[in-house]
Formats: sequence, structure tokens, C-alpha cells
Amino acid sequence: MSQQTIGIGTTANDGTGDPLRTAFNKANLNFTELYTGSGGLLAKSGAASALTGSTSETTLATITIPANTLGTNGFLRVTSLWTMTNNANNKTPRVRLGGLSGTQLASLALTTIANARLETVLIAANATNAQVATTWEPRGTDQLVSGAASIVSSAIDMTASQDLVLTGQLANSADTLTLVGYIVEYAK
Repeated sequence: MSQQTIGIGTTANDGTGDPLRTAFNKANLNFTELYTGSGGLLAKSGAASALTGSTSETTLATITIPANTLGTNGFLRVTSLWTMTNNANNKTPRVRLGGLSGTQLASLALTTIANARLETVLIAANATNAQVATTWEPRGTDQLVSGAASIVSSAIDMTASQDLVLTGQLANSADTLTLVGYIVEYAK
């Protein structure tokens, strides 16, 4: 499909009173489908879930990704907010696709910080069963740096529903790691 440039005049009108809608309608595009059905907010939560008293990897949130959400070139972006005991022990938030035993998209051992915002991006690699992912973590003032040694590759069948899980693991069971909230966005 070739790309076309559409000129939008501010005086165009198709009776809706919306010049942008008029221009898209004249270009034979469905205005609604451009903004719905092809992406958006998949899940969000501000309900905190804490881990303490265990050194086992523990599920703190599960988000079901409906079948065919990504298509062949879509993406998921998972932004998660965490608080933790500020000491030298490892506190490890993780993002997995395919449940608790699924593919690990992110795993970051965090120490000597009290909170973190992590951003994990999963991109379909021109197929419904091939993806690449990476995660960024905070470092310094208003910076995000890659927390993974390399890009993670996965081969998960996204034509079926999949569980995205946010988990935590502690090196010392006396510490606490809390998933404060998350946002999961997607585009097809």
C-alpha cells in the first residue's frame, strides 16, 4: 500500500463541524478506526501489591493479552512503578509473557534505591509468533538506561491469549518489593 499525503484545510466541512474529520472522510479513511481498534490502553492498575517474607519469585499482577492483539508488527509497552527497601540486597522485578513460567522479558536486580519506574517494550518481529523486547530502568536524574544485557527474543504464539505477569523476587525475605501500579499499552 502506498502512502499518500493529505492536505487539511481549516475551512473544510462535511456537516460535522470538524475539519479534521472532513479531511479524513474525503480521503476515504474511516476516522474512528484510526483511533480505536488499532491500539490503546489494554490494562492499568494503581492497586499496590507487595512481596515480603519470601525469596521465591511471586506473581504480583496478571494481565491477559487477548488473542491477536499484536498482529505481525504490533507492540506492547508495560510501564510499572515499584517501591522497595533501600539497601544493598537485590530486589528483582520481572515481566514475563506466558505466565509465571513464561518467557522473561525483563529481570532487573535493583539495589540501594527506594523506587523505580521500569518500561518494557515488546515488538512483534513481522510475525505473530516472533517478538523482541527490552526494558529500561532509572539511572540518575530523569534518565532511562537499558537494564538488559541484550535484546530478548521470544517465540510466543500471540494468535492465542497470553498472560503477561509482573513478578517480584527478594534476595532477603525481610525486605519488601511493592508493585505500586502499571500501565499496559498496545498497537496492532
